[in-house]
Amino acid sequence: MKQEFINDARATSGLSLYSCGRRDSEEPLCFSERAAAHYMLCLISDGAGEVTADGRTFLAAKGEVFLVRPGVRVSCEPDSDTPWTVLYMEFDGGDAEIYLDEAGFPEGEIVKRASGKGIASAVMSCLDFNGENVPTQSKLTSLLLGAIGSLGAKSGEKRRADPDIQVKKALSFIEHNYMRGITAGDAALHLNIDRTHFFRIFKARTGLSPEKYIMKCRVDNARRMLGEGDSSVTETALAVGIRDVYYFSKFFKKNTGMSPSEYRKRCKNGVLNSEAMQDAENNTP
Repeated sequence: MKQEFINDARATSGLSLYSCGRRDSEEPLCFSERAAAHYMLCLISDGAGEVTADGRTFLAAKGEVFLVRPGVRVSCEPDSDTPWTVLYMEFDGGDAEIYLDEAGFPEGEIVKRASGKGIASAVMSCLDFNGENVPTQSKLTSLLLGAIGSLGAKSGEKRRADPDIQVKKALSFIEHNYMRGITAGDAALHLNIDRTHFFRIFKARTGLSPEKYIMKCRVDNARRMLGEGDSSVTETALAVGIRDVYYFSKFFKKNTGMSPSEYRKRCKNGVLNSEAMQDAENNTP
């Protein structure tokens, strides 16, 4: 029996659910005997089988979880005596490895024993969605994060928060949310860490304070939009998370050496040569 939920409205983000479902032994898994297009997290809810990935074969039994990474050639074979039932979640995104590593799936690991309640709950929730009950993308991402997070760390290992991973998460959060008017405090809250500690590790690894990195994202994207010539100064300000156009103009000039209108005019007329553009970049924090 096959049951499946497909997320047709998925958006490019740090982590995005593509599909999830339930398949019994007579229904081959989506990636069976070919290279996986996306990540696939699978829970054996009943039975057993063999998973072969990159030439390595693993026995996966009830209560175990296995992970397939994009580009890995995989074949799956249910056990003939106790064929399996598999619950799966297919996803992708630039932040996937960060969350998987925290859950005890560092690069190269494929099978682990873990509580599958989070995966089972998330899959069942998705299968309940229908035409009249359409989930938001944030809801689907929340279900996916809950499923991955429920797997816990590696068996017998108490994992401490890795500053490099925390900073990677912060960078992803800022780059996907700078246009929403976020602050450094919002990033620290997202990571659930102390603001002073966040400031220290962020600056140590990027050379910039969180505030200046957010500012840099806004300036870089404002320059890009103005240089393309399709957006007004007001539209550009709103697009980078600044509602006050007067403040945006002062902010932009302080960080590039020219007003938004002047920058846009020079780009449009081809006057802003590579040397002038480099000067503008050097003024950016």
